[in-house]
Amino acid sequence: MIDDLTKRRLLDVARAAVRAQVLGHPLPVAPVDLVLVGAGVFVSLHHGRRLEQGWRTGLLLPQVAVEHGWDRDGFLAHTCLKANLPRDAWRKGASVYRFEADAFAEPGPGDERLHGGHR
Repeated sequence: MIDDLTKRRLLDVARAAVRAQVLGHPLPVAPVDLVLVGAGVFVSLHHGRRLEQGWRTGLLLPQVAVEHGWDRDGFLAHTCLKANLPRDAWRKGASVYRFEADAFAEPGPGDERLHGGHR
């Protein structure tokens, strides 16, 4: 479960004037792992998802799932939609990958929380 502090940090990055994400090498997620994990929260602060089937590819950064409150199924369904595939393509043979994403941000003007103001 993602706590309030983590949500605030992700929102701080979203409000920054300059944002950068460094994406790690994508690692395949085995179909059996998708089944075994269950439908609980499948989101972490550092892991995004990439999905591909044929020439279509969709990628979502980890904070997207947090911002929208998606669980594992929602995150994967929206990654499918990003690839212009049916929402359940991840269940029907599309390749799923996870990758680490490190976020860096430069505070924007008036953003007290990133300038050391109230947290």
